[in-house]
Amino acid sequence: MKTVGIVSFFPAFSPPRSGGELRLHHIATHLALRGFDVQMASPTHNDAPQEVIEHAPHFVERRFPKTRVYSAMHRTMDRVAGFQECSGLVCSLVARRHAALRAEAERLARESRIYTQESPFLAPLIPRRRRHDQLFVYNSYNNEARLAREMFGRSLQGRIATRRIRSLEKYLLRESDIVLACSEEDAESFVSDFGVDHSKITVVPNGVDVEAIRPCASPECRAEAREHLALSANRPACFFIGSFHPPNIDAVDTIIHRLAPEFPEADFLIAGRVCDTFRDKRVPENVRLLGLADEATKLALLHGTDVALNPIRRGSGTNLKMLEYFAAGQAVLTTHTGARGLGVENRFHALVTKDDDLVAGLEELLADESLRHNLGREARLLVEEKFSWHRIGETVAELYTLKSGRRLIILNDYSVIPSEQGGQVRVEAVARRLSSAGMNVSILTLSATKPGRRLQVNQSLEELNVPRTDMHRRVDALLSHFVGCGADDVSALLLTKVLTPQFSRVLRREARFADGIMLSHPYMEPMTRGLGQRKKIYYDSHNTEFELKKALYKPSTLSDYLVRRIRQTEIDACSRSVATFCVSDENRARLSQLVPRLESHSYVAPNGVDCSRVHVRGIEERRRLRREIGFGREFIATFLGSGHPPNAEAARLIIHQIAREHPRVLFLLVGSVSGWFWNTPLPGNVLLMGMVSTPVKNFLLQISDFALNPMLTGSGTSLKLFDYMAAGLPVLSTAIGARGLDEEAMKGVILLEPDDFSSELRALLGDPQRCARLSANARRIAEQQFDWSVTLQSMAEKIASGEKNVRAAT
Repeated sequence: MKTVGIVSFFPAFSPPRSGGELRLHHIATHLALRGFDVQMASPTHNDAPQEVIEHAPHFVERRFPKTRVYSAMHRTMDRVAGFQECSGLVCSLVARRHAALRAEAERLARESRIYTQESPFLAPLIPRRRRHDQLFVYNSYNNEARLAREMFGRSLQGRIATRRIRSLEKYLLRESDIVLACSEEDAESFVSDFGVDHSKITVVPNGVDVEAIRPCASPECRAEAREHLALSANRPACFFIGSFHPPNIDAVDTIIHRLAPEFPEADFLIAGRVCDTFRDKRVPENVRLLGLADEATKLALLHGTDVALNPIRRGSGTNLKMLEYFAAGQAVLTTHTGARGLGVENRFHALVTKDDDLVAGLEELLADESLRHNLGREARLLVEEKFSWHRIGETVAELYTLKSGRRLIILNDYSVIPSEQGGQVRVEAVARRLSSAGMNVSILTLSATKPGRRLQVNQSLEELNVPRTDMHRRVDALLSHFVGCGADDVSALLLTKVLTPQFSRVLRREARFADGIMLSHPYMEPMTRGLGQRKKIYYDSHNTEFELKKALYKPSTLSDYLVRRIRQTEIDACSRSVATFCVSDENRARLSQLVPRLESHSYVAPNGVDCSRVHVRGIEERRRLRREIGFGREFIATFLGSGHPPNAEAARLIIHQIAREHPRVLFLLVGSVSGWFWNTPLPGNVLLMGMVSTPVKNFLLQISDFALNPMLTGSGTSLKLFDYMAAGLPVLSTAIGARGLDEEAMKGVILLEPDDFSSELRALLGDPQRCARLSANARRIAEQQFDWSVTLQSMAEKIASGEKNVRAAT
């Protein structure tokens, strides 16, 4: 059982009473239920005893009463600086002098597999030296530096306080392995304000207990709630609830001085500690300050009022009161700031207005019962889908399980998911197959566009994208110009360490918890040096890369140098790997010529296809679908291809020869190969589809009659061939296009010389029975031989058994 050590500057009170307490309590409890041993340390009120509280099996909290130093510092802050809400700042200044709390924090840091800081305020308690294999998590509740700037102002004292909190937050963001951000807005602010890389950030929103808070079930329920609140039956009621927090104080000020006077016929109920600020001030007669509300009163407010208000003008993170409003099916009037981070759609989930339009918005809501009902219904569905504490707890538990368990890292020089083209498809298929075999898998890639990201694919698979710098992308373009084709891969090989050093930092961080590293393509091989001898290296070869580049590059001294570097890197990848996986026997034989004794640890793991994603349609259904989308030709022939020069060469044969001889056939060129021909005059029966998503690609295959693969050059196996066969299409291919297929697989393909495509296609147009036989053979062979579950089975077994042996030895 893995120990999760949590250090929080406030206790996990039960039941939780504030937004921070709710987040802390529910996430920790869910981790305990998922098999983690959660141990927590926190300071508590200075008049409370030191105590150990067992919140749940495997969730224990140790509370340490604050010393007199805390109180003295708090009084000083109030008197000298005029700070009201400064408990976090005080903790950051005096926590190191709290001996018992410091000792417990050091013990947790020493013994925990996962060490979590709940805020920057106790960052001074973090030991400078921690376990090398320890996962360090910063669970953020806000962008605390921005919030501090709002709270403490621009006075000298305010700037000093803000600078203190900013420095602690920056330290946590830099040192942590994982950052849990409350919203996309917070995540982006961490990147822009502190330079944090996206790959360590996971958005874990605040949530709500959707079972404890439910919509009002009946008119009787509503009547009871209004009776509890002593509300008149014929007067509309609005309410707001909030803690003693400056943004909440501003919101109540708006309600008292702007909204309540405009609606004397309505009652405005204010609940929570925010009321303390207004006890001694004059408020309108239709405003009631309820103070700290118990659970019964809070539920009555949610069920018995007509509109929930959230006129927040500042703050960060997600607003927990909004989630409670939504869970109760309340119609909500909110500002854009109040709705931040929730994905709220205006007039669908809530009425979202500018601050100046609050009066008009409330007038509309109070007058339109149907609108209130619709907003409440959709708001409830939103929190059930995205913001239940159960779902959020599952997200964190899955993240901790994936990150803290030993895992395999797949390195690639371009982003993978969603996979649209050949190389991407193989990398994703390999990752998913290894994941389904019981391994934790992280795909770490260089992203061609900003920003980077972390994508959780499933509970045991993630993709981390590190963006290339602007300089790196400019060099990519320059190098591509000199060699005459895309050179992003060789640029990644030569220049990543210099031009995108962040990739090295992310790899070192992630590799601490990895047993093995798989090179998908050889180009990231230099990045794996210096990671430690115990890291197993696997190499997944897609082609004989240096031969492919030699054929593609324009002849020059630079091209010769680049080909030599690629060749040596390919040799290094094969030599260092404990297992090299090749896409075909030809690929394996060629690499074995480069590396002596490679055959002893090399295996063939052919390319394949996910047959479950592609359905075979009958002739009549294909024709019906074509008519519906406006494809008027009698037949369709499809060619799939990336912007790779061999694909462009094949597409030219289709455009300039085959298409001109078959006016009854519509020829679809699908994929980035279309980019070669945007400015080329085309026959009327050739359509450039460009890049399309995988579902669209599969649909186009399902409405086609034939598939073309007139490849003239290339190496490895052709992934498009398996897409064609899975769709049950008669395939016309050159021998090069069908490279790597055995004799049985050839029964699903018609092998032709390039000049014979037109005549063979003409023969197929008049022979539907033969087409049906070819279609059935192609689909059968795809399912039996080329589904990814078949082609990668041996790879998954070899890697999984190797990783189990490593874990046992460790």
